[in-house]
Amino acid sequence: MNSDRLFNNLPGYITDYCVSAGDKAVDCWASLVMAGYRKSYCVKGRRVQTLKVKEDVVSYAKFKWPLLFSRFYEAFRYSAGPNLPKNDVMITVNWTGVYVVDNQEQGLQDTEGVYIDLGYSEG
Repeated sequence: MNSDRLFNNLPGYITDYCVSAGDKAVDCWASLVMAGYRKSYCVKGRRVQTLKVKEDVVSYAKFKWPLLFSRFYEAFRYSAGPNLPKNDVMITVNWTGVYVVDNQEQGLQDTEGVYIDLGYSEG
């Protein structure tokens, strides 16, 4: 791994408040990335296909942050429906379930079960 390239690119990938302490924070993050890189199965002597590494990264992210792999739908709560702290909400659907979140993506309610009443009629 090219350490100069890592130092130059890290501030673009890490949230500003995490690297606001200056070069010392970037050094800390760089050492964490390098340690993780050295432990990785893809650099420990065996040759792994690039596609396999990409698949593993996406799979890890999918399990770690499922909300990022969601489809978002804007919704508005009318008089019927569950009591929520806000009326303007988003419905998120992903492989783990269906969730109601606010505009800050804070969870307000999640479904338990497979039945969802959409509450509309055709006609």
